[in-house]
Parts: sequence; C-alpha cells; structure tokens
Amino acid sequence: MAAMSKIRLFDGLNAPSVDGMTHIAVLGTGAMGAAIARRLLDRGHRVTVWNRTGHRCTSLVHAGAAPAGTPAHAVAEAQVIITSLRDAEAADAVWFGTDGGATALRPAQVVVETSTVGPDAARQVAARLPAGVTFVDAPLVGSADAVAAGTVQILAGGPWEEVATVLHDLGSVHPVGDVGDAAAVKLAVNAALATAVVGIAEALTVADATAVAREVVLEALARGPLGAVVARTQATGARFGIRLAHKDAELALRAVTRAGRAAPALHATAQQLRHHVTHGLAEADISRLVRREMP
Repeated sequence: MAAMSKIRLFDGLNAPSVDGMTHIAVLGTGAMGAAIARRLLDRGHRVTVWNRTGHRCTSLVHAGAAPAGTPAHAVAEAQVIITSLRDAEAADAVWFGTDGGATALRPAQVVVETSTVGPDAARQVAARLPAGVTFVDAPLVGSADAVAAGTVQILAGGPWEEVATVLHDLGSVHPVGDVGDAAAVKLAVNAALATAVVGIAEALTVADATAVAREVVLEALARGPLGAVVARTQATGARFGIRLAHKDAELALRAVTRAGRAAPALHATAQQLRHHVTHGLAEADISRLVRREMP
C-alpha cells in the first residue's frame, strides 16, 4: 500500500459555504446513500440527491433535500459529491454516461466515492475526472443504521482532509493511503466477512449432521473469537445483500488471481454465494446463509 502523499488542503471545502452549510450532492439513494443524505441533512448541510429511479429520493426531498433529474444537474452547484452506487458499472454510467456527472464538474470540487467498486475502478474514475477535481476513495464499513448514528467506519484513500468536516459528520475516518487503497481494504474486509459467515453456516451444518441443537453451537461460537460474526448473522437491521457479497468476493478473487496467488476459502465462499444468487436469494441479507431453509 502506497504511503500517504502530501495533502493539499482546500479551505473552501473545509469551511462552510456562505449560508453556513456545505452543499453536497449524493448520487445513489439506496439504503446507504439515503442514510448518508439524511445524516448530512440532520447535520445542517445543503443536500441535492439523484437516483436512477427517482422515487427513491421522495422521502429525502420531504426531509429537505433538493431533487436532481440527472447526475450532471446534481453535481453542477455542489462543493462535494458523494457517490453510493451498486458497482463499478453503475459508477461508470453515472460519471461518464449520458448526462453524466463528469460533464458538469469544475475545478475545486471534491468527489467522495463510498461505493465498493474495487481499487482498479476507483483509480480509473479518479484518472478520468476533469483536471482540478479531487477524488477521495472512502468506502464505508458498517450498516445504514451506523451511518444514521454517525458511527460508521470510513476507510479513506487519497486527500480526505479536504473534506474532513463532511466525513467526520458521517462517522470515524481511518486513513489507509492513496486513492484505490481504501477500496482494496474494503474488498479484504468484505471477503473476510462473507467467508466467516459461510463458515458459521457450515458449523451449523455440522451441528445438524451430529444432531446437536444449532442454538447450542451458536452460543458456543458467540463466546469465542467468532462472537462478532455470530452477532452479525443474528442482526436484523443490517443489509448486505448476497448479490453484493458475491460481487465483492469476485472482485477480490480477480485481484488475487491477477497477483498469481490463491484464496481457496474465498473461492469456495464465492461459489456458495453464486449458488444462492441463482436460487432467488440475491437481495437477501447474508445472514440468511445460516438458516436451515437455504437452497
């Protein structure tokens, strides 16, 4: 991981705008994007929102956000643009497709990428943005509830200090290096989470095979080093869909293969996730993996 380069501070974005608020555009208002937008509204910022399906912005508009018809419209007057998108393909379309945000960017704006797109995509987007635009790689570790509470963990790659005030309003910032490094760390985190959840599911298969109550095994696991993973499998408010977990596992495997290395447990996990995606559980949370009724 590259060492953090010297940061150029831009006071115009760390300071509030003339009306006392930073103007922020949020592109993508799914569960995480909507939580980001709502949290920023609660913290007193001006927020413009855009989503491919506009009805997903309705509740945010009622809460005080301004709607935008296109990504270009959304970013035109914003100081900071935060993206929360499904994958690298969505990011490419939002920035560089028809009415894409890149066409309206201007020098001194800051783009904050919170999506899990992988290090290559993060670096490619950063390289294609207009000159003078700053790109911060800032994927989130945590749920929409954590965003709402201001406790989400933010992995920051690149000159994150240029938007320190905004990021600290969302959660705790953990600098990890240059652009793309945070995306790489997020892939590693998600790969570990998915593999661990599949491991819990297989432990319960062992319980079934040996006629031991699943609850007994879960209690034993919860008292040990896997306690946090067990808690995650029992969570009701978290939303990390199996389709997204599979996407992240495949991105991680691609990086591993390109480096000439092997990750057999992750490979098996990706196969498990792919199986559940193809059997109608793409949008279910990964906690569903530990239930008996899995296909």
